[in-house]
Amino acid sequence: MIELVLNQRNNNRLVLITIMYFLITAFLFSSMEIVSKPLMKVYDPMYLTFLRFFLGLLILLPFYMEQFYSYPYYLYSKQN
Repeated sequence: MIELVLNQRNNNRLVLITIMYFLITAFLFSSMEIVSKPLMKVYDPMYLTFLRFFLGLLILLPFYMEQFYSYPYYLYSKQN
């Protein structure tokens, strides 16, 4: 019974974190148009697109690295 309650708390926390990430994503995506208008006069649009993708890479890379190094991956078979 206690394990079920703890599992429910973890699920609620996961749902809240997921909703928070969706809201942050929606805010950042919608504010990009407002921020990019003045920057288009100064910088090339391709450069701004590159910056967006590079910043996305920098933000997502730690999550990927944590996931990548948490599981053992083998490039070859251990059978002899």
